[in-house]
Amino acid sequence: MTPEFFNNEKVHIQSLIDKYQLNKDLHVLDIGCSDFKPYSELAASYFSHYTGVDIDEKALDTARNKSRQYHNAIIKSGSAEKLEFKDNSFDLVVFNNAVAYTDKHKSYAEAIRVLKPNGLLISCFNNTIEYSFYKLFHPMKPFLVEWGHTFVVIINTWLYAICSCKIFRTTFNTRKELETIVRSLGTDLKEIEAEKTTHPYRVINLVAEKSKFSGTLR
Repeated sequence: MTPEFFNNEKVHIQSLIDKYQLNKDLHVLDIGCSDFKPYSELAASYFSHYTGVDIDEKALDTARNKSRQYHNAIIKSGSAEKLEFKDNSFDLVVFNNAVAYTDKHKSYAEAIRVLKPNGLLISCFNNTIEYSFYKLFHPMKPFLVEWGHTFVVIINTWLYAICSCKIFRTTFNTRKELETIVRSLGTDLKEIEAEKTTHPYRVINLVAEKSKFSGTLR
């Protein structure tokens, strides 16, 4: 990914902050914070309480170094599928460009579980199968490695869409799939769109609000 991609993602998150008039005194969880991308910096600089979580220890080392200037920022190691936080802990959960590499139902269920009633889930930049085709002509790894991996993920995604079986965990996303999962978890889906806003290929952006009647979603 180029720096322009990540800066565009920062702009998109800012537009959602403005659209939903999110106040600064919120507890925010950034799932899959990686090495503290520009939109993570935006969240840490804007909101009073920021927690970033990722499973990649190397990326977390970078994130901790980059976040030192934000005294309200906490960076922790953890899995999206088993968050080490109590129910109803956060006002906002940001879960960007990571769900395809997890058990989607488990990770979204965890994101909703730790949200307070009426809290918002922002899950943007979720790659569709178009990303696979994009990578074939814009490889980020050695050519044969990229083509081999991309081909397997394409097949895996089609298998999962057709018969709900996988060769391995990673699949790209469809709008119907993510909408079905999120709606099943006690949320009001505010918006979902597969669009080319910040990337040269289609991504799925969604915003959902946890129902005040939702229970623990384990």
